[in-house]
Amino acid sequence: MNKKQLSGLLASSFLVSSGALLMPQMVSAHGSMEVPVSRGLSCFNEGPETLKSAACQAAAATSGKQMLYDWPGVSQLPNGNHQAFVPDGQLCGGGRSDYAGLNLARTDWATTPIAPDANGNFEFVFNGTAPHQTRDWQLFVTRDGWNPNAALKWADLEKFCTLGNLPVDSNKRYKLQCKLPAKKGPHIIYLAWQRSDSTEAFYACSDVNFTGGVSTFKELGQIRSAQDLSANTKVTFRLFDQDGRDLESTSTTLGFDAFTGLQTNLAANWPFALAQQVNSVSKYVSIGVLQSNNTISPVKSTQDNRVYNRSGLTVSYQIDIAAPGGVTPTPVPSATPTAKPSTSPTPTPTAQPSASPTATATPTATPSASPTATPTPVTPTTSPAATCAPAWNTATTYAAPNSKVSYNGRLYSNKWWTAGEVPTASGQWGVWKDLGICK
Repeated sequence: MNKKQLSGLLASSFLVSSGALLMPQMVSAHGSMEVPVSRGLSCFNEGPETLKSAACQAAAATSGKQMLYDWPGVSQLPNGNHQAFVPDGQLCGGGRSDYAGLNLARTDWATTPIAPDANGNFEFVFNGTAPHQTRDWQLFVTRDGWNPNAALKWADLEKFCTLGNLPVDSNKRYKLQCKLPAKKGPHIIYLAWQRSDSTEAFYACSDVNFTGGVSTFKELGQIRSAQDLSANTKVTFRLFDQDGRDLESTSTTLGFDAFTGLQTNLAANWPFALAQQVNSVSKYVSIGVLQSNNTISPVKSTQDNRVYNRSGLTVSYQIDIAAPGGVTPTPVPSATPTAKPSTSPTPTPTAQPSASPTATATPTATPSASPTATPTPVTPTTSPAATCAPAWNTATTYAAPNSKVSYNGRLYSNKWWTAGEVPTASGQWGVWKDLGICK
């Protein structure tokens, strides 16, 4: 995984799991709206095992956590006849029972502020985990006066944009330029993506807030925090150009701020502190919440601060977190990881996979020492990486950091969530760390 692939949404590097989750074998994942972020992807970015928001917790309680790992797979086989396959009240879950939690009528889903540019346009970004030839993209918005306390119906929507086949960039993102409708306040953007090479279509609900203003910014992704950090942790915001070269690097050390009285290492505070530092020095980006007067204001939140590009250049970002004590920084990827959903769009619940077994080294018996024997010095041997872990599997999602696998006679551990990425000695920016030869 290179630096460009680490652009986009900030994924939590603190996922807690009892083991690597086994995912169903499938052809490929497909995709979901990234800007403004869809409900399923937003909940996935919180961490399916460590959900923070009440809305995502309720969604997982309704349909299970598996649907969050399968965030790119909200699909049917309508061949363009979306209303026949996706009933009223089930639009956000694509008419599938295994995604029913996304249909919950709530007013506390994570919301993205949006505003058009000076020409009235907005650039939607779709994360196409498996790009396809397209018949059309259709975007809808809720009508004025719709009821957010009732499950979404087709009659609640009005179409505002239709696009044909679009190119996909090197990071598997589709950019959808549309005239943004004149709205104010909370609404839902609904997307239907119909393939031309198949009857398959994909759906996404994005909760948005129309600011009522005009914006000169383009969102790059969210700053998300999963937990409090230790005092004296160093957090670094790194910005790269389109070729992965460093543009800027801005750091802040967390702890008690005597000037403001803020404990900046707390989960809701460190994104705020980092945003303030970046905004004071960056030539290219601002971090915070988009306001109606076209300004960006940082807030104390675990997920509401977003990175906005104001340079006109193609840039990507990453956040490095270095624990106190001289520990090597652990990159926190700013890209949304590619999950592996089930291929079948048939609305049957997906079974919760069992945890992958963790390899346990067989203990070696320690002989009892003879009372009269003189100890003989033993030459130390290298490392305990002699026992291989279970073999890496392309169909397995390794959710918990430091999950160990073996591949081609070597032992590897992952630095963050990964699926489908072959273990290699990939250096500082790769997901896999080479632990040496195993047998």
